[in-house]
Amino acid sequence: MPRTKPSNGVNIHLSTGESLKVLVHNEIVKSRMTHEALAKSLSIPAPSLKQALDLEHPVDVDLLSSMVAVVGKRLVAYIS
Repeated sequence: MPRTKPSNGVNIHLSTGESLKVLVHNEIVKSRMTHEALAKSLSIPAPSLKQALDLEHPVDVDLLSSMVAVVGKRLVAYIS
């Protein structure tokens, strides 16, 4: 997370679930894996995977955790 606000641009406030989805999506993009290949690895339909990353739908943390596991990462949450 940036410590200061960007000097120009738009600030968007995301919920925890939305932020988590953005972070997971970024890891998928960095891995260069397509949604279709990821869905196949998870044995789920590609539309279900895309819906899971949609900011308008509820968060399924277990599915998001499975997604990042496929690309060699893991979710770790700290509560303070």
